[in-house]
Amino acid sequence: MALLKAMIINKSKKASLPIMVMFNPPSLKIKRVTRYADLKTLNTEAAKKQFIKPENDTLTVDLFYDTSAIPFVPVGPLLQPIFDLAAVPEGKTEPPKIIFVWGDLVFPGYIASVEQNSDFFSLYGMAQRATLSIVIVRCEFDPEGIKFDDKK
Repeated sequence: MALLKAMIINKSKKASLPIMVMFNPPSLKIKRVTRYADLKTLNTEAAKKQFIKPENDTLTVDLFYDTSAIPFVPVGPLLQPIFDLAAVPEGKTEPPKIIFVWGDLVFPGYIASVEQNSDFFSLYGMAQRATLSIVIVRCEFDPEGIKFDDKK
């Protein structure tokens, strides 16, 4: 059985190919935050915690890319599709909806931030190794038409 690669699927654009990662991430971090406030009632000095609202879960993942084994090939073009998903397309008012998939993790949302850290450069100053730190905010949408076939 072949190694299953993590991928990012653009659900805002029909018939777009998934973005396959170069190397699977060493770890994933999912964060859930719920907001509370202190509620004071009449005739009491003690405050009780009052539920305000939940916030959307976030997934933070670091993706590693390396083209240093191939001379004169910069890493930037491999990263650009992910940066494009972090931008609001022209004429739209919301970011592209994506799904991060790896193994049994299916995390629908949008990319809230991408940070690039390049740490290896060619003699000509081209970045050939980079880590992308990506934060995806969960948002539910109809993932109709998503099928994963592991029989290949």
